[in-house]
Amino acid sequence: MALSRADLNLAYQSFRSTLDWEPADAPTHIMIGRVISQAQANGLPLEPLEGRQPDEKFKIGLATVARGIDLNPADAWAWFNLADFHQGFRTGRLRLQKMIRAGEMAGRPATGPEPVAPAGPDPEDAVSVAAALKALELEPDHFFYRDFLAKLYWDRGLMEDAAREISESLAAWPRIETHAILENDALLADLAGPVLDGIARSASSPYAGPVMAARARAGILERVGRLGESVEAWGELRRLGDKIVEAECDLELGKLEMQRGNPEESLKHLTRAAAEAANEPHGIWALYYIGLIHSQQSNHAEAVRFLRLHLARAP
Repeated sequence: MALSRADLNLAYQSFRSTLDWEPADAPTHIMIGRVISQAQANGLPLEPLEGRQPDEKFKIGLATVARGIDLNPADAWAWFNLADFHQGFRTGRLRLQKMIRAGEMAGRPATGPEPVAPAGPDPEDAVSVAAALKALELEPDHFFYRDFLAKLYWDRGLMEDAAREISESLAAWPRIETHAILENDALLADLAGPVLDGIARSASSPYAGPVMAARARAGILERVGRLGESVEAWGELRRLGDKIVEAECDLELGKLEMQRGNPEESLKHLTRAAAEAANEPHGIWALYYIGLIHSQQSNHAEAVRFLRLHLARAP
């Protein structure tokens, strides 16, 4: 709980006390390393290590994570924490370098913008990649490790490697809301092709299937502004699904047609969604968007009627 509140001093002390009782508890060793990593990555003080240089803190944290792995080398989570630990140290190292640079430049005449550092891996990245690959070896179906690698590669400008990992990740599990990495609009714009390739391959997976793949494809196409293709993808999903899926697709199609400036086409889809799933979220929210369209068309009496219907079902 202390760690979730970012009370790193209390978290560190609590984990150290735990080791007094259970010195061979591998997860506790890992958590101590996480506390040190978070302190370094965010430039936060850690009282038990006060006065030590960043390299000393790194060595202490690394030793605790390594001890956790030594106690349970088959724990994929422990190996991933080794990868994450090195990235936390990298963040702290870069912050310190910027602070030193800013101090050196203070008072000097401006010489133009700072040069952009060349893309490519940093010293910590080799260990992070190796540790993440070890975690993936131990848990080959866990897409999260591939997302981590894709983001690391993308950050370093290694686009082919990033494309490979994100494609494999989406092929394993195409529920886009579970991939936090895809919330990065710039990354998604760069890697939309590999993302869509992975989603397409997921359609033949026994863990995903064509319905999940079609939904993911439609969502990604909308996110990257390919609205016409997104309309086609939602139409494909509508043909594959049951009544509830049909209502979901009609709601999304109605919203897309609103974005495209086609109110009459939008009303057709939304009206159908409201009828198909009158007491389901898709149908209830269709009433809301129908009200918006009527309002935009200055048909205020109908707008009020549909918005009241929406509120009655979703107060």
